[in-house]
Amino acid sequence: MKRQVWLFILFLFLPTVSLAADLEKVENKLVIKAGEKQYRLRANAKPFQLAAINGAVLEQFVIGGELFVVVDRIGEKLLLRSKDGLGYYPVPGLTNEPILEYNRQKPLLVRTNSKVLLYVRSEFTEITEPIVGSKLDQFYLSSDQFYYLDLQAGKVTVFGWAGDVWNRLDELDCLEVTRVTALLPTVVCDGKLFQHSTGNTFIQLSSAQLSLLSSSDTLSVFVGQTDISIVVILTPSELIELTLPISSPILFAKILGNRVFLEMENRQYELDYGRTIPELTPAPAEGGELVAVEGTSWLYFRSGSENWLTTEFGSWLPATILAGYDRANKLSSGVVLWKYESADIQFSADGLSFSLRNGSWARSAKFKALLEHNQEVFLLLLNSSLAPNLYRTATLNSWSRVTLPTKPTHQLSVREARLALAGTLLELSGVVTADQGLVSDEAFYLQDQTAGIQVFLSRTKGVIPNIKDKTALVTGELSSSQTKRIIIDSPDDAIIGGVAAIDPADVSMSDELQQRLGEKVALNSTATDVESDYFTLSSQLAHVKAHLTESKTYLSEGDSIQFSAVVDWNSASEAVETWVFPESVVVSRVQTTKTESPKPQPAPVKRTTQPAVSKSTPAPAVVAAATKKITPIANQTSNPEPVGSIPSQHQNIVTALLSSLGLLVASNGRRFQRLLSRY
Repeated sequence: MKRQVWLFILFLFLPTVSLAADLEKVENKLVIKAGEKQYRLRANAKPFQLAAINGAVLEQFVIGGELFVVVDRIGEKLLLRSKDGLGYYPVPGLTNEPILEYNRQKPLLVRTNSKVLLYVRSEFTEITEPIVGSKLDQFYLSSDQFYYLDLQAGKVTVFGWAGDVWNRLDELDCLEVTRVTALLPTVVCDGKLFQHSTGNTFIQLSSAQLSLLSSSDTLSVFVGQTDISIVVILTPSELIELTLPISSPILFAKILGNRVFLEMENRQYELDYGRTIPELTPAPAEGGELVAVEGTSWLYFRSGSENWLTTEFGSWLPATILAGYDRANKLSSGVVLWKYESADIQFSADGLSFSLRNGSWARSAKFKALLEHNQEVFLLLLNSSLAPNLYRTATLNSWSRVTLPTKPTHQLSVREARLALAGTLLELSGVVTADQGLVSDEAFYLQDQTAGIQVFLSRTKGVIPNIKDKTALVTGELSSSQTKRIIIDSPDDAIIGGVAAIDPADVSMSDELQQRLGEKVALNSTATDVESDYFTLSSQLAHVKAHLTESKTYLSEGDSIQFSAVVDWNSASEAVETWVFPESVVVSRVQTTKTESPKPQPAPVKRTTQPAVSKSTPAPAVVAAATKKITPIANQTSNPEPVGSIPSQHQNIVTALLSSLGLLVASNGRRFQRLLSRY
């Protein structure tokens, strides 16, 4: 039985597949597999970053915009995926579970000891196996149906997946079978071309006896077994049966994009199968080799020392090419030709006249991959020691060697970043909670759902204005200072996104603010020690300094205040402090009432009860006449005041004092009565 070759495809909603390469593009980022490591270039003006992958990278490939890598970790293979080329994470359902085999063609399937996973619409789905020992390259997707094509001795069986079980759909009895890449299950069964239809049956597409010459994702070419003039082209939408005016058998077919070349009697012919009357046009020379220009319908044809460029059917333009080549890349400025595992590169602005554009690499260098990215060309090669070297150029006139980093950049949550070692290179995403200027002219704050952290940008390197409440992706280095911060080198190390916000966490003074460093919080406390640019939050358990410009315009001593702020460690004061968002301040003013001393009450009048008097006998009036004797005191020395008596000149003062003390006695009790008793 002939070797059975079958490649299955994803259709319509299914992602395209990029074959394994050393250079890839993911989310407009250049990703390089150099040796056993992964590197990413996030921007042309920035250095490359080394991905923090635990293990040796064996292979990388792109499906549906996602990058997958197969990693060897202590003898076990793991499958990781990445959406940005820097952070690599286990595939859901395969966390740290070794894979036994995988098929990176269409569709992507992975087998472990316990399961088979299918990758569809950026998700992995666990499936059962239709038969024991099923082969990964015999699963495929077509439209919205998942199939398995089983080839047993003398029989072809199609199974369809019904969501949780496999159903047997149709069978063909075949002595010889060849599987064909097509949008629907297609086989050559004993020389007959059959395709599995949406009606779940095999339909014979052609009555001719056919052999498969060549097949790609979009085209398949068949030739008649008994009638050599018959050629059949199968496209995604139609079957084209041709009868060609040829007398020699077709030995080989080559599909380059949508162009088909047939080889007969040592000569290449291009077949224009789209015309009403098909046409064959010979290549300009016998023998020769065709090289497709990546991403275009252009082709180069080389025969001996002669070369031609063809950009459309029937057009062959002579080209001056100086060295051997088997790869061609279309650039924004022209065409580059190079040879895999060789050391020569040549460039032409018009695609016809080439000149060598070699760099400083040794003649023993071995080219591995070339790719244009953001108006620069990157070339990956192995040096004489078989170590990977990367070169870049913007003009193709001179190349510069790229120094690849040895220190990895980690994608972490903010909480994980705060626990990392000083000097760790980090890429963090979150929401900006505070602009530069609130805490410092050189710092803003970034927070995710796990924690917050300060981002430091020296004012000599720029500012990033008005980024509060926006998403940001920050790349920098963790500082060694006690205040945890990410140090960035320029404003473009913070990629600002759309509007977003993080609500402050409600905390009280009794909470451990040390656990909230770098975060946005909401506080409610009493303000004391109000100064021009700060005040103190006071409670029975703690006193925390709160920075607020023009505090006195907001606050008075003892006010109750609610506000949002950033909490962090202040290295200058060696204490946890807060920096207040002025627009968040709500003050409850303390109402003070003046307390007056009790007014003195007049002393009670002492009354004496007299005996009753008869009206007929009126009591005589008693008049006590007051007398006063004035004695001059000048030169009076003979009769001094007795010791212990109050001098006469002080008696008026004493009388006034006694009167006041009397009032105090009335209001303050016995303590003052005892004091008066001394007099």
